[in-house]
Amino acid sequence: MWVSGLASSPGLFVESAGSGWYYPRTWLKTGSGPHVDGYLGKVEVGIYCVLAALLLLTALATMVSAGRLLWEAASHATIAAQTLRVLDELLVALMLVEILHTVRISIRSHVLVTEPFLVIGLIASIRQMPVISLELATLTKQSA
Repeated sequence: MWVSGLASSPGLFVESAGSGWYYPRTWLKTGSGPHVDGYLGKVEVGIYCVLAALLLLTALATMVSAGRLLWEAASHATIAAQTLRVLDELLVALMLVEILHTVRISIRSHVLVTEPFLVIGLIASIRQMPVISLELATLTKQSA
């Protein structure tokens, strides 16, 4: 509801649960309302950027670790034994990249999207299947 007379220029009066807030029209047109909101928005983007950088470094370190495992397995001719560990490392890296993608979308659009979290959950559940299969095979060998 537009009202005038509350300040020198007309503005927007928002009433909720018996209390109201008045926003001068100049704030609504220029977006220069309380400066705290702008500062908090910049801090939020800064935190997202730091988080993205840390996720990127972690994903790169995980991929380097997987590459090193694969190289050692190839040089010692134990690729079959190390395949599961390499696959596990690569799936962790894939999860980190999906989280990084979610953070990038959040920085760009300022909206938290749920679809990447579903993909991360799917990757996490797939990641556990080979681990459980290997542990089950190890238990079966020990009992026999």
